[in-house]
Amino acid sequence: MRVIHYLAIGFFLSTQSLTVANPIESDKQAWAISERIQDVLGTFSAREVPKALQSFGIQATLLKSQDYLMKYKILEGKHFNVYLAPRAFENDQVWIMANPGTPTLFEELTADQLKELESFRYLMGEVLLNHLNYDGYVSFINAEKNYGLNRPTLCLEILPAKYEGKNRDQVDILGKLERVWYVLYGAGKELFFSPKQAKDKIEKMQTYAASLKNRGATLSNQKRLVKNSLPWSRKLINLEKLKHYCLQEFQRELVEAQDLFLDNPKLDNSLVNHHPITESHNEGEFTQTEEKELEITKCAFCNPKVIENQQVLTSGDFVGLYNFRPYITGYHFMITPNMENHVESWQYLSLDDVVKADQLAQAFVKAIKKDSGRNDVVLFLQNGFAGGMTVPHGHLHVLLKPPALRLITMNLLEVTGHDVEGIRLKPEQLKGTREKFKALVEEFIYP
Repeated sequence: MRVIHYLAIGFFLSTQSLTVANPIESDKQAWAISERIQDVLGTFSAREVPKALQSFGIQATLLKSQDYLMKYKILEGKHFNVYLAPRAFENDQVWIMANPGTPTLFEELTADQLKELESFRYLMGEVLLNHLNYDGYVSFINAEKNYGLNRPTLCLEILPAKYEGKNRDQVDILGKLERVWYVLYGAGKELFFSPKQAKDKIEKMQTYAASLKNRGATLSNQKRLVKNSLPWSRKLINLEKLKHYCLQEFQRELVEAQDLFLDNPKLDNSLVNHHPITESHNEGEFTQTEEKELEITKCAFCNPKVIENQQVLTSGDFVGLYNFRPYITGYHFMITPNMENHVESWQYLSLDDVVKADQLAQAFVKAIKKDSGRNDVVLFLQNGFAGGMTVPHGHLHVLLKPPALRLITMNLLEVTGHDVEGIRLKPEQLKGTREKFKALVEEFIYP
């Protein structure tokens, strides 16, 4: 009975290996089932599942995972295909997934493969921003994420984001943190789309993509757009919800690690106000009121002092920076256009630009892996304030996956206004890592 229940509500590509059945388009009750259901059944043969369902008048077809995924295909390329995510964090979430034969590691992609990957990223970004009315997006590659294809694969995911509020001028920083949580740990809400439910979305995206291509709106035709529309204005909301979320996650991490004994397993809501916010706290990404407008009058990445303190090395028009507020100490870097090229959106870069930025990122990935001995590198880009960008100058994060408890603690300190300087590295604390990685990255970028 439990297996039947999972089949009825499950979905393809579960990272928890619970998966996988979806109704296919039919007037009769018919299911397409991924062979990944074998992970749930164990030694029991997956071929027996369709036979069991026939007892309920359900015609079931067992499909290979790749064949199942093809039901969600939007666009097809030589090295990558674009899919509507069957298992999603946001509506209209997109997967740009490597085809068999394409390298499974980002740092091994050739220039031609990077061009196709970025062309798809740009095209789907234009679809989301200009046709589906989103205000920004997060794109990311998490090398350790399992997509259920029974083979290693490289996937760039795109999570669209919208402004909040009556006038669509507010950024929900709780939503921002939840998206970062999903990017780094694969945790968060889940939306499910059957092939039938996805059909209209896929057709709409295909139509919009074709329209853009017909108008010449492709990355290969895009010229770099150096824009300076500062100051930016934004409103940040849901501070109380953010603090509550941080505390809940803090408690969960400690309990799972068996490092916290609770007399009452329910979250004590009084903890939310245990560290009251002071009127003097007005730094960083968060504000001391639930809703406050911030004016950004100066771009940090156009500030020579910031570049001097954080620069690892420069390659062409791009610079690699060590994050002064790293999610993980020693292994959190950013690739950004240099201060002579204030480019606010990754959508404004040309094809040559993004390939050069990616090649610099590839060198950082190799350097991180060599120095750390770990493979769990994450790359993510927050495009636009709605997507979570906090500096209006496009930048790609390259980092090792940080311990969840560290990230929660950093956010708790920030939102409560306590010891904010204690989670920021000073110039003298940045120097050692910068010098070490300059030598390491040069090994790979200047062979």
